[in-house]
Amino acid sequence: MSERTPRELMAEWLAGDLDPEGTAQLLAFCQGDPEVLEQLVRSQCLDRLLRVAVLDAGPDAFVQEVASRCGAAEDSTSDLVRHVRMRIRIDRGLRWAAAACLVFGLAFLGWWQMKPIATVARLEAVRWPEGSPAWHAGDKLHRGHLSLLSGYASLRFARGAELLIEGPADLELVSRDLVRLRSGSAFAHVPQQAIGFTLEGPTGRVVDKGTDFGVHVGREGMEVHVLKGEVEAGRGSALQTLHERQALQISDRGVSTIPVNQGSFLTGLPPTAQGAIGWVHWPLDEGAGTITQAASAGLEGTSSPARLLSLAGASPGPQWTTGQFGAALSFDGEDDYVQTDFPGVAGAAQRTVAFWAKVPRNIQPENGYAMVSWGSTQALTEGWQISINPKENEGPLGRVRVARIGGPIIGATDLRDDRWHHLAVVFYGGAQLAPSTQVLIYVDGELENTARKGVLNVQTDTASRAARKVTFGLSLGPGGPEPRPLQTFHVFRGCLDEIFICNAALSQSQVRDLMAHNSTPAFASQ
Repeated sequence: MSERTPRELMAEWLAGDLDPEGTAQLLAFCQGDPEVLEQLVRSQCLDRLLRVAVLDAGPDAFVQEVASRCGAAEDSTSDLVRHVRMRIRIDRGLRWAAAACLVFGLAFLGWWQMKPIATVARLEAVRWPEGSPAWHAGDKLHRGHLSLLSGYASLRFARGAELLIEGPADLELVSRDLVRLRSGSAFAHVPQQAIGFTLEGPTGRVVDKGTDFGVHVGREGMEVHVLKGEVEAGRGSALQTLHERQALQISDRGVSTIPVNQGSFLTGLPPTAQGAIGWVHWPLDEGAGTITQAASAGLEGTSSPARLLSLAGASPGPQWTTGQFGAALSFDGEDDYVQTDFPGVAGAAQRTVAFWAKVPRNIQPENGYAMVSWGSTQALTEGWQISINPKENEGPLGRVRVARIGGPIIGATDLRDDRWHHLAVVFYGGAQLAPSTQVLIYVDGELENTARKGVLNVQTDTASRAARKVTFGLSLGPGGPEPRPLQTFHVFRGCLDEIFICNAALSQSQVRDLMAHNSTPAFASQ
């Protein structure tokens, strides 16, 4: 179905040229937006007045024509002629009023078309299509087309609804209560005052009842996932109520129930850090020996050097090599690892881990564990681990993997090319976004398009006897309450350099600062 704007459809309707397809579109606009219906009524009234105004060929010619057709005398003594002339004087006033109304109506239509319906609240890692406007936070959005190639755009509508769009996405902003999502994913948070906010897709629509829901539009149709509250969703007028933890697949073939997938939608962008960001940095630049020093500011517990170790104790541990900046460490995949004295960021607190990694082309699955880790394995949510995905049944091999077990987040870029790549994992959310914690992954400064956006609520253990301090190149090990011998743990094969841990969710620009300069202006002074 071709898409036309409400203004185009109104013009064709008033001219008598609107086809059945356009009539259906105009009817849908009127049903979905009271402002469109009101403008249509105004336009029809103005059109009728305009027709009256343009038909007059002059009062004398008009009087003569009326008298002739009625068989009356054309002199001024005729009652009919006097009556007609009186009506003409009245109609002249009406014509002036009609002209004024027409001018007003055109102005009103232009104002209605240009009236902002949403504001750009936040942007994160957005890339706009070539030739399209590059919007910024705070910009006002009007009715019309909007698309983004990648990243996230958070929009706030006039009545309070908030829509977080994930690129690539293509959509049309129809009104303050209606958005058409042609492709891509979006998460909607709708407060009470904005109940009725509607998100349409090519195969169906969802009408909010004051809740949180996610919509994905792809080749197979439209998915609706309710994370909180309830919505009405379906095709045409056949809508059904969906409650929390329910989901629908709406396609050309029909409507079916599917499992809800809460982890597939980002429900909020990283919070902006308040004040200077605390950090710890292992440059790995010594180039010799079995210890490496850390620099830090704003974080406690990093006073002692880290030790280069091996599981069996028989080898010297990781070897020094050339890094992205100065020296770096090479791990052999047999027994090498590095043990620091830093306990790590605890609980559900925000954090960013950033570093350079070089992964061999022929790395084996067992050598994907783990580049950076800390915490314990007594519960699924008490450990924090970043590795190379070694499990094909959970996602593509060779990509960045976040979380130990239980629905990990896996990146899109294959790192198995024996080249240096800058990796950054941004963690935020915690309890307020139950039941998941939000995670963003950057590779070489670009946001990864991941299938999952969240993991089970992370509550990293840094205080118990089972908790292990920050380690490089060694997995956290199997779960369970009983400690296991280190010799049974997996180790990493590849190279690491310039490892940072921060106590905030860094933005893309700050991640790129680390990649280019090993620092960012947002860091606390050392």
